Amino acid sequence: SSSQNVVADVRPGARRVLVVGAHLDSVLAGPGINDNATGATAVLEMARVVRARFPGLAVRFAFWGAEEAGLFGSRAYVNTAPESEIVGYLNFDVLGSRSGEYGIYQGPFAARWLGYFERRGIDARVIDIEGRSDHAPFAQAGVPVGGLFAGDYACYHRPCDRVSTVD
Repeated sequence: SSSQNVVADVRPGARRVLVVGAHLDSVLAGPGINDNATGATAVLEMARVVRARFPGLAVRFAFWGAEEAGLFGSRAYVNTAPESEIVGYLNFDVLGSRSGEYGIYQGPFAARWLGYFERRGIDARVIDIEGRSDHAPFAQAGVPVGGLFAGDYACYHRPCDRVSTVD
């Protein structure tokens, strides 16, 4: 079998970019609404806003294939992109859990995210999700990583992972 990534630059040809991404695939046991249509939708909305309001930013939006099969899409990208080109990676995965948890990936972006949520009166905490998502190949290559995760939920990787179970 094969898989593809979809990658788009706000400012093509930029020498140093921030990569923002989410995976497009799901496990066979579930339809993938929370894991990870919620992350892909958030990245699409970020791309729309950045393109409309901040077209000069050097941001690359990526939609990874084969995350659930072993991080193949993000790993292939990291292995082929010039390392000096990527200044950081932000990952968005499982954002619609009803857990009420606002999890911020541990790392160099955590303080900024915590400040963002704090200013809005939202209780968030730094979490270590280890190598369980597409940020892992970037971190292994020495790229600073960050991201958001809304916590585990009852329908994680199950058939009930549907729109009705997402908040």
